[in-house]
Amino acid sequence: MQLTFTSRALDRVVTLADIARLKPTELRELHAELTMAVQAMDEKVQETKELERASGIAADEDWLHRVKKKRRVCVTLAAQVNQALSTGESSFEYVYRFKLEELLLEELGEEALREIKSEAMEFALASHPQAIPAA
Repeated sequence: MQLTFTSRALDRVVTLADIARLKPTELRELHAELTMAVQAMDEKVQETKELERASGIAADEDWLHRVKKKRRVCVTLAAQVNQALSTGESSFEYVYRFKLEELLLEELGEEALREIKSEAMEFALASHPQAIPAA
C-alpha cells in the first residue's frame, strides 16, 4: 500500500516517494498542512470520546479506525518531510538513499538489514565517540 496525502496547499496528491522531489518551500507547506491535519483529527477523536462519555452512545468504530489510519499516514509523511528538511541533503541524495534502503530491505529482509545498520552504527560510534546517533 502506497502512502498518499491529498494536499490542498500543493494542489496535488503527494506520495512518500514524491517528498524527495519537493522544493524546500513545498516541504514546509506540506509539513504545516500535515501537522494541522493530525491536530484536527486528534481534536475530532477527543470530541467524539467526550460525546460518547456524556451521551453513553458508542462512537462509530469504523469511523475511528479510518481516522486512526489516516492519522498514521499523516504522521509518517510528516516525519519523512521533517527528515528531508532537516538533513539538508539534495533531492538526488534523498531519492538515492530512500531507494537504496527500499531495495536492501527487499533483498535482505528486515532482520538482516537491521543487523547491518546496527553494526554500521556501532562502528561509527566507535570511530566518533562524541557523535550522537540519529533517531
